[in-house]
Amino acid sequence: MCNLSLRKLAVLAISLGVSISVFASDWEYASLKDEENINGNWKKCHYETYSGFRFTINTTEYSCPYSLEVNVELGKWRKR
Repeated sequence: MCNLSLRKLAVLAISLGVSISVFASDWEYASLKDEENINGNWKKCHYETYSGFRFTINTTEYSCPYSLEVNVELGKWRKR
């Protein structure tokens, strides 16, 4: 009986570890490298992370945010 409980506990611990690693995501700091006006009110904002990942976003804001956070694995960004 004790063996069964230990087995269940081990399976639970492994499952928890796997689920945490799957849902854990690393957000990296990205800074604005260039800004250009396109099509009237639209701006194209070019960013780069410290690790060298480059990406571009388009915005209708007055100016591009100076810094963002980007998740390279998920392909998502957010304002800091």
